[in-house]
This record gives sequence, C-alpha cells and structure tokens, in this order.
Amino acid sequence: EDGSHDVEETLGGLWAWRVGAHQDWAVRLKVPYKWHVAGDAAGDSDAPGWGDLQVATGTAFRLSEQWRAAGGLELRTPTAQDDLGQDVWKLQEFGAVAWDATRWLTFSPSLEYNQSLAELRDAPPQHYLEMYFPATFLLPRDWSVSPRYELKVDFENGNEVTHSAKLQVAKQLRHLPLGLALSAKRSFDSGEKEFQVNFILTYYFP
Repeated sequence: EDGSHDVEETLGGLWAWRVGAHQDWAVRLKVPYKWHVAGDAAGDSDAPGWGDLQVATGTAFRLSEQWRAAGGLELRTPTAQDDLGQDVWKLQEFGAVAWDATRWLTFSPSLEYNQSLAELRDAPPQHYLEMYFPATFLLPRDWSVSPRYELKVDFENGNEVTHSAKLQVAKQLRHLPLGLALSAKRSFDSGEKEFQVNFILTYYFP
C-alpha cells in the first residue's frame, strides 16, 4: 500500500539418504538474502542484507504403493541484519501425507505448527498453525501444475483465521539435473501483500 517492495533470494540445501527399505531421512538448510525497496512511508529506506537462517530435519515413510507420510522439525534463528528478519527463535513442527490417487494426480495435505521460543528487540511472540491442501497434476513432457488452498490460524491474534490460494507450474528438464518452478499466491483477506510470486530453481546432485 505504501509502494514498498520486498525481494528475497534463498540459497537452500537438502541432503537425503535411505535409512530403511521404506524410510528416508533428510536435513535442510536455508540461507535467505533480502532486499527491501523503500516506498512512500516517512523514514522508509532501502535495506539489503541477510535474513534468518533456517535448519530442519525430518523423515519420510512409504506406507504403501499409493500412500506416504512425513514429519519433522525446523528451527528459525534471529540472524537477520537490520529489520530484515523476525527477531525470534522459532520452532516449527510439520507433518504431511501424500496419496497418489492416479498416476497423474496426487493429493498431499500438510500442516505446520509454529511457536516462538524467545523474542529479541521487543519482537511480538508468534504462535500459529498453517494448513495446506495441494493437488498435483502431472502433465506430458515433465510438466506439472499444483493448485493449493492455504489456511492459517493465528493464536496470538484472537484465533484469527486467514485464507489464501497458490498456483504453481513446474518443469523438470530431461537432459539436465534441473527443476524450474513458478508460483503465484493470492490472499483472500486484507494483509501486507496483495500477491506473492516465487521462482524456484532446483539442482539435483547425483
């Protein structure tokens, strides 16, 4: 609303390995770099810098030919420069299931429970639950489309419920170990963002 813009570029690494015939384990690291482009508000200024470091671990199980389940933990640390982070130590518990309804359609609902453990510099405490309900359609030539409905319950703000929708289009390159994805997200409630666009480039190491 004030003409400002926020750009975030995240370098992420995910290492996964098999621990059993039907189980994998993984660890993940995310290092974001942010740019805040000043808008019309008084005192607002451009501010580039590092964001909050995030480290996670989790495990996934294949329950049957069509069903999978996963769960894990993520710790978000207040390592951001200036005002580019949330200034909290936050723990996130997440879980997901996936059902391959057909060879070309998968439903994979998930939930993320977030709660701050400590707040710095008078940052507000965080305590909320996010739920995601995506459907993934596999298309010819290694394309896919994933519409997703999102629901958030904010326990720190009178159990306020907000809704949003996201659409992602992805392409897996056949001759290179690369995946490309573009997503657009729109909130159904008034908030800080009218919409959010993400571009994701994934490189698969052998």
